[in-house]
Amino acid sequence: MGYLASRDRSQTSAATLAPVSIAPSDPGVVRRAIRFEANLEAPREELFLAGTESTIIVRSAAAALTSDRAREHGSGAIALPVDGTVVAIDPDIPPQRQRMTFHASNRPEMRRAQWKLDGRVIGRGATMEWPVCPGKHVLELLDARDGAIDKVGFEVRGATVRRRKNGGEQ
Repeated sequence: MGYLASRDRSQTSAATLAPVSIAPSDPGVVRRAIRFEANLEAPREELFLAGTESTIIVRSAAAALTSDRAREHGSGAIALPVDGTVVAIDPDIPPQRQRMTFHASNRPEMRRAQWKLDGRVIGRGATMEWPVCPGKHVLELLDARDGAIDKVGFEVRGATVRRRKNGGEQ
């Protein structure tokens, strides 16, 4: 937003510029001070729909488990995709060009790690490109001894191949 103020600065003195305040204009919106469990983020004020306010934000059990695994394995957890990610196939990009990249930590031992998608080993290394396929998927990262390091679920939404009545693809 600073660029808006600087753009008009030649016509407006600095004394007349005031910070913008976001105030709830709807009576169904309330402002509350919040803080995060374990100081994950700085305390601040947030807007809520009336009746949905929270004052303390806590990690989900899944997020806690993922970060505990990362600490246990020296940050060897899956960095991308994050558990619960939803991606969409872009209809403007040819299907053969659509890829999703999986990322582990940059530790040297991750070069030997294995990626397992939906129960099938699909590759090795700290990064892995995968040609997207619609559906819900489970991605696992295994160490060099096939021990599970991390596991996330994600979903790919979008076009699927339609079958013709005679059995061929469209």
